[in-house]
Amino acid sequence: MTTTRLDEWALSGEALLQRTVPSEDVWQLAAALRARPGGGSFDLTLVCDGVSRTLRAPCQETCIDAWQDCQLRYTQGGVQRRAIAVDVGSTLHLSIEGASFTFTEPSPYPSADKTADASRARAPVAGVVAQVLVAVGDVVTAGQPMLCVEAMKMEMWLNASATGTVRAVHAQAKDPVAAGTVLIELENSQ
Repeated sequence: MTTTRLDEWALSGEALLQRTVPSEDVWQLAAALRARPGGGSFDLTLVCDGVSRTLRAPCQETCIDAWQDCQLRYTQGGVQRRAIAVDVGSTLHLSIEGASFTFTEPSPYPSADKTADASRARAPVAGVVAQVLVAVGDVVTAGQPMLCVEAMKMEMWLNASATGTVRAVHAQAKDPVAAGTVLIELENSQ
C-alpha cells in the first residue's frame, strides 16, 4: 500500500477514513454522565461534532455503575460495559470501543459576538420587561439606561453602548422576552 492509495480513499470517502459518529447508545451515555443524581427528569441538550441533540435525562436504559480515575463502568441495555470518560468544565470526553467523542453543553446565554453590536440592545436574560425609558426618535448617550428586564425579582438594565438615536423599540412594559432578543435598535452617531 502506498500513500497514493490513502489519498484515493480520502477523495472517494472511504468509510475506513471517516470519523466515527456517536451511536444512540453513546448519546444516551453522555446524557447519563451529564445528569446529576437526584435531579429528576429533564431535557438536556448536547453537541458533538457540530450535531446538537436534546435528550431526556436520566435515561432509564443507562446506569452508571462506577466512575473513578477516568475509568467508567456502566450498564446499558442489560450489558455491562467499560469506557474512558473525562469531564472538564462544560466538555465531556468519551472513549468507547476505539472511538473518541467530545460532548459539550451549549450555553443558555447569548454569545458575546451577538452582544458586541452597539446598535442593538439585547435582553441579557429571559424575563419580563419592567420599564422602557426611551421611544423612537429619542437621542441617547453612551451609558444611558434605556430599558429594564426583570427576572427572578432582579432588575437588569440595558444601557446605550454608544451615543445615537433610537431607531426602534421592540418591547413594552410587561412583555416576556427570551435571552438575546433584540429589544432596542439604535442609529449610532458618528
